[in-house]
Amino acid sequence: YTTLFRSFFNLKYSSQGNLDPWSVGGVSKNISSTVLSYVIDKAPHCMDLMYDYPDDPQSVRDGKKFLN
Repeated sequence: YTTLFRSFFNLKYSSQGNLDPWSVGGVSKNISSTVLSYVIDKAPHCMDLMYDYPDDPQSVRDGKKFLN
């Protein structure tokens, strides 16, 4: 998958939650020093893209900070 991402996508980062059923097929490690992966503990698919909520786990808050 690393070669695929380097060849076809202009990614800066990839994020996913470890509660996402698709996470096993996602990018879970940095591809390079400029293409980063961030796995958010206790988060489902796309939770890092949602509005901020007071009930967000700290891991989601940290992930949003990383991605911004």
